[in-house]
Amino acid sequence: MSLQDCETERKIISKKYRSIKRNAQQSRTVFLHDLAAQQAVRGNDYISNIILRMNRNEEPRSSYRRMKAVTKPFCGATQKVLISSNDSEIVTAEKEKIEKALCNENIAKFTMAYSSPFLQKSLAPLLQQTATSSSAKQILHGQFSTSRMNLQRATKRFIKHLEMPPSVLDNPSNNTQCSLQTAVSYWRKKREKTDSSMSQRHIGVYRALTYDLPLLQLVNNVANFTFNIGQPLERWTFDLDVSSLKKPNKIRQGRNCLSG
Repeated sequence: MSLQDCETERKIISKKYRSIKRNAQQSRTVFLHDLAAQQAVRGNDYISNIILRMNRNEEPRSSYRRMKAVTKPFCGATQKVLISSNDSEIVTAEKEKIEKALCNENIAKFTMAYSSPFLQKSLAPLLQQTATSSSAKQILHGQFSTSRMNLQRATKRFIKHLEMPPSVLDNPSNNTQCSLQTAVSYWRKKREKTDSSMSQRHIGVYRALTYDLPLLQLVNNVANFTFNIGQPLERWTFDLDVSSLKKPNKIRQGRNCLSG
């Protein structure tokens, strides 16, 4: 078919799709009832009941979607916030106070894990950042003693439950090295539209390396080495938040991360 004929066919199909879409819910209900009736005629009562049950489950879901669309809050800019201060609450619409309140809220939200007992003075030096120390291994083997440590009762019980069951202990540990075959399989499955942003390397570079195994082995060895020592390369510790133009006049926030 010529390009003009393809465009004509697309317009016809799009028009037919929009026409059917207006009555999609009713058409699907009729279709399911007819399908259930056909199965019942054939003597498949079990399958017929499943189809009818599916139709009954979809009805409340459709209602919930309509209710949610009507009752959802307006997703616009923040106009005012409620601030708690000295056992009192105030509502403010001042820009500076709103920004400060939002910053404090985000800090509290994203640093909740900082209060974990494993990041405090008693346990942090023993477990270290990667939890691969001898103390961490003792916890996994059920040999770690908390009797002389100033820990909460819940923390001690949690540490006790971290002991690995015998079925896990008896199995060999996972291989932490990425083999050349695994690297080839991984990079060839990546989409070429993915960008590597500030690393100045397109994802196609790594896909091309899968056809030059000595070079891929070199890159793979660097990744294995940094993983083993627990110290990533500096360029791996940055990412970039961007706004990508998906459609004309429609900008959606996205993220491009460094790789390699």
